[in-house]
Amino acid sequence: MFPHRNECGPKVFHTPAQCAQRTQLPRNILVPTSKIIEGWIYFSSSIYYVSTEKKNWTESRDDCRERGSDLLIINSREEQNFINMWRKYQEVWIGLGDSETEGVWKWVDGSELITGFWRAGEPNSNGDEDCVINEWNWADYPCNSQFNWICEKRIMTI
Repeated sequence: MFPHRNECGPKVFHTPAQCAQRTQLPRNILVPTSKIIEGWIYFSSSIYYVSTEKKNWTESRDDCRERGSDLLIINSREEQNFINMWRKYQEVWIGLGDSETEGVWKWVDGSELITGFWRAGEPNSNGDEDCVINEWNWADYPCNSQFNWICEKRIMTI
């Protein structure tokens, strides 16, 4: 009934065109599971890695980039709650800072902060505090401080 079924895997496609389109998808699309890569965990449309060592913000970001990711960008209360549950009580660098313009908080992808989860009294720019840690809620800190960090890699699902 569906002669193209074996060519496209277990999913049944209704037309040969749908089958052809399926076989032309990139091979690097990830399908979410509870653990995608050793040491990483899946949530929503990203995978996350929490470091086991401490570095300054720049070194932390460099480590994420070496892993093909970047420092964490928090897009929702659900993601903030997930990170808090998973970071094991560690204070961690996230991908937010105001080093370009004081008080203008930007994510590592260049987008401006819209919704924040700041701790009471934060951000306070006490001294030269241009980078952000997550410790249940956010606090600005000097970028040369040493903390664990979280990398995030956005993934596509099918």
